[in-house]
Amino acid sequence: MTYRLLFEMSTINDKKYASLLKPFEVVRGEPFSLEFKVKNLGKPFPGGNINQINLVLPIGITELNVIFHRNIEIPRLEPQEEYKFQVKNLDVPACGLAEISLRVEIEEKEKIEYFRSEKGEPIEEDRFFSFIYVVDRHLLEIISLLKDLVKGGENKIE
Repeated sequence: MTYRLLFEMSTINDKKYASLLKPFEVVRGEPFSLEFKVKNLGKPFPGGNINQINLVLPIGITELNVIFHRNIEIPRLEPQEEYKFQVKNLDVPACGLAEISLRVEIEEKEKIEYFRSEKGEPIEEDRFFSFIYVVDRHLLEIISLLKDLVKGGENKIE
């Protein structure tokens, strides 16, 4: 039988740029965090480990691969039980659409199906993946200056 895990991901940014960013956007060269919620959709899950978070960002005809080595323990989860964790102090050196992926390693030989929603189908790959958009910091600073000029006040990034 197969384990069924729902993963939901969100981004946490520095307050300095928060008002200028949309969900799943992060700032190039600025530290950010990813928050994950894992929910067990099936039989009792014995627990496992995530040893790395992978980030892939296409750049021209090549791609930038960044591996964030972490040792994140997912505890035993009963059916419908949830667990949240954060991966902090991440940084991306280039702009654009980036894929974030991870895989839970378990001691048993049984397969894990990864889901993005309770009502959806499992992800066809043997990993969870989602996307973030990496925004250029300098463009955010220009937008902040323009917003400030329109307001007629001093330059402050909120």
